[in-house]
Amino acid sequence: MTQQLKFVDGVYGFVYDSIHGHVSKVFREPISEIERRAMNKVIGSQDMLLIVGDEDAIVEMWDLINYPNLDELDINENEKIVEWK
Repeated sequence: MTQQLKFVDGVYGFVYDSIHGHVSKVFREPISEIERRAMNKVIGSQDMLLIVGDEDAIVEMWDLINYPNLDELDINENEKIVEWK
């Protein structure tokens, strides 16, 4: 059985700075599709907005299929954002 990635309780998304390799913002409230579109228009081109529903994309982008210890993951560096179900 394959593990599924999930956001930890109380985290609904984050902005990842792909140039510097770190999370620059964590969202603790749900983000609507309208809010997501608006944020994507104003964040920098090096930034990625990832929210609840993007778990499969996160697994693919960070190649997490065989990555059991998510504590070593750069998106979990300063605080835990994602975990395996």
